[in-house]
Amino acid sequence: METLPIELGEMICSWFIPGFDNTEVMKAPVSSKSERIDIYHFRLTSRSLNAGASTAFAKIVEDIPTNCEERSLSRLSELVALPHVGKRITCLTFNTSKLSLKQNISERELRDLMMSRQNWTMTHLRQALVLVLRKTPWLRCLRAVLEAPNIFECLTYDNNESYRDGMIWASKEKIWKVVTQKLADPMHYLMEAMDVTNLRKTLQSFIILVPSFQEMSREAAPCEGSETASFPSLTHITFALSYRLISSVRFRLSSDSLTSLHIILDSTRYVNADVWTWTSSSDFPPRLRSFTVGMSGRDIKTDSLLRCISQVSSHIELLSLLVIKNITAIDLECAGSIDTLCGDGRFEDVVFENVKYAVLYETGFDFGDFGMTEPTEPDKDWKAFRMLCERADRVRLRTDMFERSIEKLEWEI
Repeated sequence: METLPIELGEMICSWFIPGFDNTEVMKAPVSSKSERIDIYHFRLTSRSLNAGASTAFAKIVEDIPTNCEERSLSRLSELVALPHVGKRITCLTFNTSKLSLKQNISERELRDLMMSRQNWTMTHLRQALVLVLRKTPWLRCLRAVLEAPNIFECLTYDNNESYRDGMIWASKEKIWKVVTQKLADPMHYLMEAMDVTNLRKTLQSFIILVPSFQEMSREAAPCEGSETASFPSLTHITFALSYRLISSVRFRLSSDSLTSLHIILDSTRYVNADVWTWTSSSDFPPRLRSFTVGMSGRDIKTDSLLRCISQVSSHIELLSLLVIKNITAIDLECAGSIDTLCGDGRFEDVVFENVKYAVLYETGFDFGDFGMTEPTEPDKDWKAFRMLCERADRVRLRTDMFERSIEKLEWEI
């Protein structure tokens, strides 16, 4: 093993890590636990294989979300300080949850944890992030995972109002508001660290994910900042709309270089909102070539989907690629509420990836009772499918198993 060429070791290790494009990422980490363990074990085989696994190990460091906490950031800082790691890093992933709870906790323990968390975040987090970013000179992609605190699973107390330790605890929902709205937001300090290190000037891809959206989230977190953030080199952004329910940072991205946009519709509350005004300056990016609309474990009404796409077709005359993926679109049988596709924009390619549609209908047995047809692949009976095909030069239908082109006879009435 010691005589094995490094190039051969690198080739072997490349098979352990899945190839992935950050513009397609909808969750983090992308790699599986078994794949990461294979790399860990392989590095311990010999010195030659340890050197050959350096690139694959750097990919693991990039992929695993680092918590914005003292211990996690300290370990990451030590890792990227190693020349064969830090100089290979091109992407980093941070979990910017305001509070991490992994086991049952009492009210008193929760209060103490919140105070210590608040103090450390406000006094040390920015500098800890700056130390990491300065050791990764080739960083070009940043992923932020905004995870809501799981206090409903961890807090152990009854739901009656109580006065203890000088504080009133009224309900779990009130405590959720205290945690999400009063604690300092790590995302705010991540943005500041990007300013200090000039990462904003060189960043090419920015990805904002929400892995565990909670239905209990009824109010968006208060705004801490809404200034326009300039990213002159940014070419791609992915963001989940429900990040506003978790993060208190409001930013409007400004980048004339943006060519790729990926929206994740994961909140029924924000699915109808104006996507673009949240993420950009008033001018639509003139170089946009690819627009992806995806879902995260939810159904979406067809008119909401069309309104989202309309925000691009209304501004761009010809878009190279439109991808609709992981969506079950719902039509209302008795309503003529399906919006038209606004604007005159056309698409060179439209791809339906793992897309189905269903019809919601009144059963007729009782007022307000509804049934839904079995979801099927897009066809001419789906009005939105016809609208998009009419605007496209080429249409493809893609599933996990195959891909095929859609002929005009399949959508034209």
